[in-house]
Amino acid sequence: MALPKQFEVVELADYTAEARAHGFCCSLSLSNELVERVDVATVLSKFRELLTAKNGDPRYDSFRAVALLGDSAVPRLRASWRATLVTFVEQCRMGHEGISESETIAALTIERVLVIGQLGFGQPDRHPQLVLSTFDQANFYIEPIAIRSLA
Repeated sequence: MALPKQFEVVELADYTAEARAHGFCCSLSLSNELVERVDVATVLSKFRELLTAKNGDPRYDSFRAVALLGDSAVPRLRASWRATLVTFVEQCRMGHEGISESETIAALTIERVLVIGQLGFGQPDRHPQLVLSTFDQANFYIEPIAIRSLA
């Protein structure tokens, strides 16, 4: 008898209230594994520091606008999104920090944990969301699925 296929479930918890206290203007969820490994206040503070420190870097403009200003504009994907996303994931796997070409995924090391922040835009009547997780839990391919119907 064949075993049923198994898949990992990444549990998320809502930290929107805590995020608002740190200056975020979007809904925010953290994976339970990330919360077990790094203090929530530290994660929020460091991620906000990243976005404000990159204020002069146009690659972070869209991410910052959604996360810190509450902008709900959906970024447009370039034709090369898949290839650049694969490159970004490989760089993250090697421990590099940065932001994806689509400007919707950012990586930052906090207390020796590579934290991945992914913007999601959900339904048109919902606010944008930021999901923070560990690299191992990040679902890098959710981005095109989530925005395919909005393009």
